[in-house]
Amino acid sequence: MNCRRLLALTGTVACLAFGGIRVAEAQCTIPNVITNGQVADATPLMGDFSALVDCIENPAPVPSKQFSGPGGGVITMQNPSSTSDYNFNLPATAGNPGDLLTSGGGGTSPELWTSTGTSGHVLPFLDGGNTWSGTQTFGAVVGSITTQSGTAYILAASDCGTTIRFTSNSPVTVTTLNSLPPGCSVAIEQAGNGQIAIAAGAGTTQRSPHSYTKTYGPYAILGLFVDMNAGGSAAEIIITGDGA
Repeated sequence: MNCRRLLALTGTVACLAFGGIRVAEAQCTIPNVITNGQVADATPLMGDFSALVDCIENPAPVPSKQFSGPGGGVITMQNPSSTSDYNFNLPATAGNPGDLLTSGGGGTSPELWTSTGTSGHVLPFLDGGNTWSGTQTFGAVVGSITTQSGTAYILAASDCGTTIRFTSNSPVTVTTLNSLPPGCSVAIEQAGNGQIAIAAGAGTTQRSPHSYTKTYGPYAILGLFVDMNAGGSAAEIIITGDGA
């Protein structure tokens, strides 16, 4: 192969290479620089040719993006340090206001719209101890109200964060539970004429700065707060509110 044909072939390959490679990928290192009019040996020319071929066949991984479909429905991005491709593909349909875009599992799987919901939903990553930061704005107190008409009731963990109304006109006994978690807070309301007595369940300890153990009278509310619980079976409960 003479030099003219080799130069022509090299130039053709270079044009094809840079014409087919995206801008971010058109970074090929040529080992030999040949100036116009220079008489060149075949060895450096073949070196440049081989470098171009290698650059085309084995391009270095670079960030890339792909838009396809009506309005660019698919976006594909690649991390330069990734050993395998994974895609960031938008879902086929638009999400609802307030939805979160979450992972579809990697690979070619599209992302998913996850609803934040309005009420009655289980929020992910809130099943353990969490630290909240920043300024929080709260509306109405979160919690529910239940009504008990009987004269005896044993607290349960599901009562935490709620208010229990007792409507009996006869005396009522509420027994605490030794497994209530620290931070649990229960409001006890005397909605009837029956005075409510707080009885310490097995393994529990009750404390009150005024030695309260009962409600004061109709419409009185006692607060039961679990201050600590060593080992999960020795709840220490502080009694506050309209007591006697």
